[in-house]
Amino acid sequence: MGTRKRSDSRYCSPRRPLIPLYHPIWADADPDDITYAVSRAAHGNFRNWARLTALTHTALDRTGRPRVDQEVLRWVFSKLASPH
Repeated sequence: MGTRKRSDSRYCSPRRPLIPLYHPIWADADPDDITYAVSRAAHGNFRNWARLTALTHTALDRTGRPRVDQEVLRWVFSKLASPH
């Protein structure tokens, strides 16, 4: 099984949903979308979550969407993957 970082378990554990407390845009997010974000980009690292959150906030502003969804997250992931 290998070892798992303590920080990874905080984000992935259904018993300790901390991400909705991290920033208001995550408070209304579907737990499946948060899991999707964890698996694709965040990996239990606050620096990654900060960048992901900033880009997600930008995406929500640009699209006028009221909450995070997988389409917004796909746009965010495309920006994370692109060079600066």
